[in-house]
Amino acid sequence: LRKIVAWVMALMLAALTACVPAMAASDMTVKTTESVHLRKGPGLDYGDITSVEAGNSYTYQGVSRYDGRGVVWHKISYKKSSAWVSSKYAKV
Repeated sequence: LRKIVAWVMALMLAALTACVPAMAASDMTVKTTESVHLRKGPGLDYGDITSVEAGNSYTYQGVSRYDGRGVVWHKISYKKSSAWVSSKYAKV
């Protein structure tokens, strides 16, 4: 009986997760919360691409990395290329 219950539960879980649409990275945005530098890589050691104002939204490319200080950086689309923005000044 336990095997049947476990099998039914697994089947129900599989059916529920199949009904939830996966969110692609291209459907997500990163919005700047303060003025911030967009960088060539995930950290302060990478060069600046540009500075942007608070309130700008960019397409999230589905990649985030920690720098040596433990700060998360998000990879975004910027002018047909990519850039990195600190999570201290932007939210996914």
